[in-house]
Amino acid sequence: MVFRRRLRTNCEGCRLRRIKCDQLRPSCSQCTRSNWECSGYRDPLDLVFKDQTEKVSQKFLISQGPKAHPSNKSSNNTQSPPQTESSGDIVQALSDNIGSFWLPIDETYVSLHTLPTPIEDQGICFFFDKYVFDWRLSPAHRLSPHRGVLHTTLISLGIAALSNAYQNQDLLQWVLRTYTLALRKAQATLLDEALSKRTSMLWAVMFLSLYETITYRGPQSLRTWNQHIDGAIGLVKLRGLEQFKERAGVRIFLQLYSFIIFNSLRMGVHVPYSMIKWSDRSRPFQTEDEKVLSELLNIIVRLTNLNATIKSQKLSDTTIVISELLSIEGDLGEWAAKLPCDLRYKTVSLAENDDNCYRGYYHIYPGFQLATVWNNYRCARIFINNEFLSHICRCKFPTSANPERQMSCCKQCEQSRVVLNEMAQDICYSVPFVLGNYDTWDHFGPTPRLSCIFSLIEPLRTAGSVRDAPTTLRSWVIKKLEEIGSNFGLGQATAFAQELKTDMRYEKAED
Repeated sequence: MVFRRRLRTNCEGCRLRRIKCDQLRPSCSQCTRSNWECSGYRDPLDLVFKDQTEKVSQKFLISQGPKAHPSNKSSNNTQSPPQTESSGDIVQALSDNIGSFWLPIDETYVSLHTLPTPIEDQGICFFFDKYVFDWRLSPAHRLSPHRGVLHTTLISLGIAALSNAYQNQDLLQWVLRTYTLALRKAQATLLDEALSKRTSMLWAVMFLSLYETITYRGPQSLRTWNQHIDGAIGLVKLRGLEQFKERAGVRIFLQLYSFIIFNSLRMGVHVPYSMIKWSDRSRPFQTEDEKVLSELLNIIVRLTNLNATIKSQKLSDTTIVISELLSIEGDLGEWAAKLPCDLRYKTVSLAENDDNCYRGYYHIYPGFQLATVWNNYRCARIFINNEFLSHICRCKFPTSANPERQMSCCKQCEQSRVVLNEMAQDICYSVPFVLGNYDTWDHFGPTPRLSCIFSLIEPLRTAGSVRDAPTTLRSWVIKKLEEIGSNFGLGQATAFAQELKTDMRYEKAED
């Protein structure tokens, strides 16, 4: 029996300061008074047992060292010192042979194998491997030592994606268990106003919404996604202006704002007025690059609110609708034209055809987030020009109508089709950069690609749904969505690929 001193279950802060911890929930009094983030308390059961397999194996190797290297007798019958292995060699030998090392015990053999990795660790490792480019610098990896709501949420995301990627239905019970646990921890944290204002809590709620993207189940997932986003909006209001005084607070707000805008555009509802006001309040805290993104989002907000007005039948005059759409289209073109060179992308042409690239072209952007910004711009233009075609087709010009007006409408239809095709192709050209098919990551800083992967699904679906899109483009988009679904475990991508396949079969049947 090996003696081990009694280990305390105090939080990390109290252990470092060597003071008594009252272990209150959710934070001890000592950390609260010192304005520290309480790390939580260690599980007593985890302190009872200690895995000493490696230590015992090293002792065995050391004891077998002289036997493995017998001394050699010289010609004058004197013994030379026995050759023993250094501790470094022993550790290296152990690491090389730990999976197939055999211990002779009473003429039987016992195999020493590495312990199986817990499913929680596999899930969180899958999350960082697939969704985060440099996990050491990612905000998602700056976790507390204890398993708080953010840590548990990431585990549920990872296990869910792991289940989808390997089509392992046995993991579903783990997925549901960890997701339910994350929801309970989130509810408990929300009871404490101070903890609710932390950036980690807003990250956790955002990740809970991404869980619905991974385990996509159709309209049900969209409803749950909206509930999580509503919760995130509530946290933004609770956090107030203080949230913008740190860089992470501004970035996560803009990301949330972008999600809300495009979700409102897809659902045909107005952007929440409170988010528009908070966007204005965040402007003084934004960098120059973030202000460029905010300017684009403000233009898309106008488009979203116009679409909501049309859907509610409060605006039905086709002439006014087309005029408003033309105005927004012009503002988008002006936004793109005045972008500085360091925010633009370049197009690369491959000498040989590659299935990873559509038509042998791909884009290189100054940063991963800029690929998402440009795709937001393209999706907005696709939506506008689709609306152009819809409203112009509804116009029934009498034979006595103004010929100039008829010519203008025909010209606008032709121009809209060109824009739709161009924007759809550009979305396809951005995919290899985001997925890293051409090792472009080495040319840029360690930027997380988490939001880029998730934000790529909707633009691909939009590109594949463009009117009169070539069959080759739709087939390529479907293939990429299936790859994202299988490689990254994103159920929404797989579902969207199936939808596009169904649409293609339906159109062929009509032809």
